[in-house]
Amino acid sequence: LDLGSPGGPAVERLARGGAPQRFRFPRPLLHEDRLDFSFSGLKTAVRLAAEEIAPLGPQDVADICASFQAAVTEIVSRRAATAIGFCAGLLWASLATLTAASGSVPPFELLALTFGVGGLAGVALWTVRPAAAKALRQPWPVYLLGVGGLFGYHACYFIALRHAPVVEAGLINYLWPLLIVMFSALLPGERLKWQHLAGCVLALLGAVLVVTRGQGFNFDATYLPGYAAALIAAVIWGAYSVLSRRLPHVPSDTITGFCLVTAALATAVHFAIEPTVWPANAWQWVAVVGL
Repeated sequence: LDLGSPGGPAVERLARGGAPQRFRFPRPLLHEDRLDFSFSGLKTAVRLAAEEIAPLGPQDVADICASFQAAVTEIVSRRAATAIGFCAGLLWASLATLTAASGSVPPFELLALTFGVGGLAGVALWTVRPAAAKALRQPWPVYLLGVGGLFGYHACYFIALRHAPVVEAGLINYLWPLLIVMFSALLPGERLKWQHLAGCVLALLGAVLVVTRGQGFNFDATYLPGYAAALIAAVIWGAYSVLSRRLPHVPSDTITGFCLVTAALATAVHFAIEPTVWPANAWQWVAVVGL
């Protein structure tokens, strides 16, 4: 395309005026169950497309750039999503520990505090990213899903850990990765393989073995409300995670609005049904902020 070097900025600039749907370039390894990249076939396809319509006019170059960028973006975003999901798993691993470390703060008060902190952190970012505030303008179905997922899951989760032993409630709650895999099979273009189910079940059994050190555990009927809350939390988060894929146009900055609304709802429920119990020391406050 004779764009000079480095070509990346030139491709990005020209792509803004191009039609990404004009050329359907290949997406190498897109549906492979691995994290490898390969752009050799893509480069060849671009060269052949340019040769086929030569001589190239300015709009032809812009369309090729836009179509190439769309192909690369789709490939990279799929791989990046896997890496981000792994990091999210590491964050989730701290959830039970921080909840237990927050002391005797009632569930809905804890929900209000944690999402209040998260929402205000998002608002603080508006000072350096003013345009992010515009993301809060979303139709009501978006807020119904976002607030329903965050409020519903964390309310049930905090209730579970306040009314059942952390180990048992945590293991029940961690059915949500398996549920995400199962629910995702309902999405267009996705399919459920036996390897997926086997991997999830094996991971859950491994977690049981590690946490209990092979000694087993007892589910006491006294803690049934907590166990039920943990199971409901798993179902809510599995459904929320999968349904969020149906709203790819909603920017991540909208989560600030979800957090603020969740905090407001939790505050109202807290004052209606719970006594107020503040964190007793600095470490409990650290746990709340960490959540």
